[in-house]
Amino acid sequence: MKELTIVGQDTTFFGFDIDRKLSLPVLLRALGEVDGIEWIRLLYAYPAYVTDDLLDAIATTGTILPYLDIPLQHIADRVLRGMKRPLGGQRTRALMEKIRERVPGIVLRTTLITGAPHEGEEEFEELLSYVREFRFERLGVFPYSPEPDTPLGAADHQVPESEREHRRDLIMETQQEVAFEDARAMIGTEVDCIVEGPARDGAAPGRTWRDAPEIDGIIRITGAPAAGAIGPVRITAADGYDLEGEWMRESRGGALQGQGR
Repeated sequence: MKELTIVGQDTTFFGFDIDRKLSLPVLLRALGEVDGIEWIRLLYAYPAYVTDDLLDAIATTGTILPYLDIPLQHIADRVLRGMKRPLGGQRTRALMEKIRERVPGIVLRTTLITGAPHEGEEEFEELLSYVREFRFERLGVFPYSPEPDTPLGAADHQVPESEREHRRDLIMETQQEVAFEDARAMIGTEVDCIVEGPARDGAAPGRTWRDAPEIDGIIRITGAPAAGAIGPVRITAADGYDLEGEWMRESRGGALQGQGR
């Protein structure tokens, strides 16, 4: 086994249904002792349950990638209250800063929703400013989609569909600038990658450890060995969200090699 992705509707709630304890850090540390797992990637962490113990597990367990998918949905208090999000904007900001402090070099992915009820111009501008200032390495945005028989679906002051989509586009335009700059900054560095398929036209498809399968960017690797190999790649070019690089050698032991971390 090369890469293990832990995914669920709320992975941070793992274990609570059994003994009323948030046991994900225990699971991660145990998986870190399993031979053959070189990368462990964590997706869909609910912000309210991202604990100091979880961050310590990510920071100190060698095979756990410093990559965290933490869907925030929004940052404005009024919108978060409508979504029944308990942290609120100030505590969410504090959490995100703490994550970067506790796990240096971590890659953060989030998902946002634009145009939900309670999102006026002021709330949207707050969200847009936060995306611009915090500079998430990875980010996706969806326009709000009303669901019947739900509190938000029945709420007054629904945002028109065209405006929801327009706000989505504005967020993505801002994030695109951040993501493209992030990709260009990788040029000249050496970062661990996984080979995902056979070479075509002189290069094999792969991913850096900073990219989750199917949702993040890819890298085209020249000189790569067979699919499944993990090793350092020298980044030579960036094309939008994607990269190009040259295979250096295969890693041993699963720990991230050099830069990248």
